[in-house]
Amino acid sequence: RTKYNKSRNKVFETKENSGDGVIRPNLQNKISAALEAIKGVPGVDSNRLAAMGWCLGGHCILEMSRMNNINPNNGMNAMITFHGVF
Repeated sequence: RTKYNKSRNKVFETKENSGDGVIRPNLQNKISAALEAIKGVPGVDSNRLAAMGWCLGGHCILEMSRMNNINPNNGMNAMITFHGVF
């Protein structure tokens, strides 16, 4: 459990950003890397993406929606969260 908590705390580390409030740069970097990997899969239309998350995944969707407000041209058309941890 200690190793998990250490990793989780690193991913969810926050930083104040003047225009965007509190951001989670480590989590945003992981989400961005995942999006780029998905966009590179043959047959994926990178302009028609959607994401759904539950619990911790829901938290990632909330963070992705914040990223989408910063960069609305990332291809995300729908984001659904169930019980997103905030």
